[in-house]
Amino acid sequence: MPTRLADTNELVYSGSLKLDRKGVLWGGINVYDIYGKFKRYELVKFDGINIIPVTRLDSTNTDYKGAMRDFVFDSHGKMWILTSKKILYEFDGENIGRVFYSKDTPLENIDFKFMIIDSSNTIYFDNHSGVILFNPDGIPLPSLAVTAVEETETTPNNLGVFPQPAKDYVTFDLPAESIENATTIEILSSQGMVVMPIVSLTQQLETRYTMATNELASGLYFAVIHSGKSIVKMPFMVVR
Repeated sequence: MPTRLADTNELVYSGSLKLDRKGVLWGGINVYDIYGKFKRYELVKFDGINIIPVTRLDSTNTDYKGAMRDFVFDSHGKMWILTSKKILYEFDGENIGRVFYSKDTPLENIDFKFMIIDSSNTIYFDNHSGVILFNPDGIPLPSLAVTAVEETETTPNNLGVFPQPAKDYVTFDLPAESIENATTIEILSSQGMVVMPIVSLTQQLETRYTMATNELASGLYFAVIHSGKSIVKMPFMVVR
């Protein structure tokens, strides 16, 4: 990685960079100049040789919008930037587009641990009790509720999935019927497509199952668990 800003002697001290869909690196960085003075660049891009500040964002009123905390790139190649004041705005590399304020959206309840986006441009944020979804284009959002369809009594509210979000593995609580019945687990994307081979289990001594998630990209998924006469749908997140 480069350690010097373009046309300066300022050294990059720390930062977090992400690739856009064209392979260009963007991010916010902290630097020290030759006198040891610290400065924050809200957004920079890497041209292959130097790190270049994007002055359009540095000139905005950060006291009003807040400092950049995270960002993602949508399917149109535009950047969505989340600020410390929980404001989300669109940026095309030169101009600011749509702006969403927390008082008008679910953004008020988010934390800042992760921010990811799927192919339908739905953005996923974490909060203390789960995951918050927001789509700036107004596309209907997938349900995150645990649901069950059964011919015999089940208690889906007692079933869980952890850790949330998952990284390398995820563990599901299985319905009680799995002790005496064969069980299948089907993993679907948020668009309803099967993304992994179906798992078939025989009678289980324990009502939990752990599976690797290394084949899954960051995003929202659903585990459809069929055991005996019970079908349970459980959402879970994967974050890389």
